[in-house]
Amino acid sequence: MDLAEFNSGAGLPATKPWLAPVVYTLECQDATVHGRITQEGKRPTPYAVWAMTNDFPLSASGVSTFSMGTYTGSAEIPSTSLYPGASFRVKIGGNIQTAGPSGVSFSIRNLAGDYVYASTDLSIGAALDAPFEAEFDIQITALGGAGVGAIRSVSSSSFNNGSVMNIFSISDSVGFDSTGGVGLYLYMSNSAPGNTITRRLGYCSSVF
Repeated sequence: MDLAEFNSGAGLPATKPWLAPVVYTLECQDATVHGRITQEGKRPTPYAVWAMTNDFPLSASGVSTFSMGTYTGSAEIPSTSLYPGASFRVKIGGNIQTAGPSGVSFSIRNLAGDYVYASTDLSIGAALDAPFEAEFDIQITALGGAGVGAIRSVSSSSFNNGSVMNIFSISDSVGFDSTGGVGLYLYMSNSAPGNTITRRLGYCSSVF
């Protein structure tokens, strides 16, 4: 094959089905990927979605509010990376301090907050620097426009103030519009004033 033959026609690799290079080691500094990278066996490669890099606030209003603080990555997952079965995991944790009995709610929502994809609640008494964590496993079950998109989630939370308390729930979120992608943002609410969370962590990653 000479160069003229290679450059014949439109000259685009996509027009040359016989062009199937095999690369065992590829080194690059930057790459833009459209769609998903797959491993051997055609399995999608997990990837980081976002990670929180600073404090996230604990609302004292009793109303769930956006609580991402500052973070790296993007909480918006484009529609090209979504398919039925696509799964994501969100985990948050830290130490919580409360002045008295409090109901704390954690949820994963779209940016506007009107779609609740997963949620878990903690009802706790007075606590001094007590550790807690919450985890959400979220799976896309259907894609489509308003009224069609569907997600199933399993959520768990635990709080340790001398004795461990665990909350576990499974739920479906049906009816959202997934045509523009899905945003997985952290929202929190707190029913009592004066509560704080320290030593925080929070991240979201794709699982499959």
